[in-house]
Amino acid sequence: MAILGIDWGQKRIGLALSEQEKIARPLLLIRDKNKKTIFCLIQNLCNQYKIKKIIIGIPQKKSFQNQKTQSIGKELAKFLKLPVYFFDEDFSSRQVNQIIKSKKSLDAESASLILQNYLDQKE
Repeated sequence: MAILGIDWGQKRIGLALSEQEKIARPLLLIRDKNKKTIFCLIQNLCNQYKIKKIIIGIPQKKSFQNQKTQSIGKELAKFLKLPVYFFDEDFSSRQVNQIIKSKKSLDAESASLILQNYLDQKE
């Protein structure tokens, strides 16, 4: 079963893919701000990769970003008619930043790390 991981940031959105529920890999970085455009792009990816569920990284501290991410996740679940789950994203960008130095792929790598941590916890 394919799973899509999302790191929904204020400036960029990182996407990661796990096609066999074992290994997550960075997929795409979205810089668009239009929610409808983003949702349609994600829908196309879900169809292309036969995504069955989505994991969205969420900060554990109650904050505006936490609430915003939950709201977007619920909207995305309705739009795609797919289950959306939230997973602790705390420190994912910091961890990835220690591994790579390029900001261009940081968010996609963060999404990959969030999804990989989710997959590892399931085992």
